[in-house]
Amino acid sequence: MLADLAIGDRLVGKANGGRRREAIREIPDQVESDTMYDNRYVIIAFTCLCLPTLGAGKVEAMPAGLLDAYNVVWDSLSKNSAESMPCGGGDIGLNVWVENGEVLFYMQRSGSLAENNEYLKLGRVRLRLDPNPFDSPKAVFQQELKLREGHVELRGSAAGDDGKRLDATVRIWVEVKRPVIHVEVESNQPIHAKASYENWRLTDEMIPHNDRRRSFFTLAKYPGEVKLGKDTVAHAAGGVLFYHRNPSDNTVPDLLIKQQGLGEFKDEIFNDLR
Repeated sequence: MLADLAIGDRLVGKANGGRRREAIREIPDQVESDTMYDNRYVIIAFTCLCLPTLGAGKVEAMPAGLLDAYNVVWDSLSKNSAESMPCGGGDIGLNVWVENGEVLFYMQRSGSLAENNEYLKLGRVRLRLDPNPFDSPKAVFQQELKLREGHVELRGSAAGDDGKRLDATVRIWVEVKRPVIHVEVESNQPIHAKASYENWRLTDEMIPHNDRRRSFFTLAKYPGEVKLGKDTVAHAAGGVLFYHRNPSDNTVPDLLIKQQGLGEFKDEIFNDLR
């Protein structure tokens, strides 16, 4: 499913048990975005990385240039998600890459376990810019994982149809103390940005007996049927709401309790997948 969004509002997700997961802020539910970025600059406060010194009880900030030397820099677009950069904050992780001129990232959060004990990606976000500084064959492209700042920075420069140079920067980062992902766009001329949330779990799935089950750990050799329930994706409260809700009585612990004849103690056994 592809739900078109426009940067400016929020996208909210939930994980197992129906607990609320605020996955992305500043992405609404508009089918077409007319959001304009005209020389927009965003000021962000970053937490400094500190290392202990030889002095007892003293902490000294790492010199700025020391960590910067280890930044990962690419000068070409990726073929697919296998060529993505990691980015994250707190308990949220992202895979970020640029493919065919479009910015994409997968979302993941610690504890997002499905009823079959599989870690689920929360979905994917696709960002399209128009005019597009990443799509021209002669575009100058750079993708950098900035370790000290804790974000992925995408820079593109290309000649526009009017002959003017379009320079744009996209920064993607995650807050540490709140489950919020930020996508920032700035350019030297007006630019349209349209973001889409994409989800591939829109129907119940019967998991076949192959390598896919290895990701479940406890069900790798289980001979019976294993079903993964579908996600819910909907427009809600001026945004896009997505979540996966585990069933109350069909999780891996339920299966193991039945298999081991512990039904009479079921209410006493903690089930962290509900």
